[in-house]
Amino acid sequence: MQAILLALSLIFAVANLQVFDAAKEKVVQTIPVTPDVRQEAEAWLGSVESLYPQFNIDIKQGLVLKVPFDPPYNMKSRFYTGPVSEVNLILPPDRRPTLLVITKENKPLVFLFTRDVKPFLKRKGIQ
Repeated sequence: MQAILLALSLIFAVANLQVFDAAKEKVVQTIPVTPDVRQEAEAWLGSVESLYPQFNIDIKQGLVLKVPFDPPYNMKSRFYTGPVSEVNLILPPDRRPTLLVITKENKPLVFLFTRDVKPFLKRKGIQ
């Protein structure tokens, strides 16, 4: 898991929303983190329903959207309460989306959530 986090942090060095294509192993799109992007990412965190039940979140295909929070977002859920510096929306083709949350202390947390991300992806032209 630490190798994945290191790779993601190296890939996503810029303070924009970045779309990483796992199959291509590169960033394929960047989008400014506007208030509506931040609000959407906060809504993902607000719909967290459980911790991710599997240990491995590695994906070979699909997209990962990294949204940095500056200033950090103060997440409040029954699973974690505290500052979040970034959220990574993991969109594998073969299972439901998950959130890889990085706390202000650089601790990873992985959650399942209920918010439908398709309208956001469509609005931003992310495929």
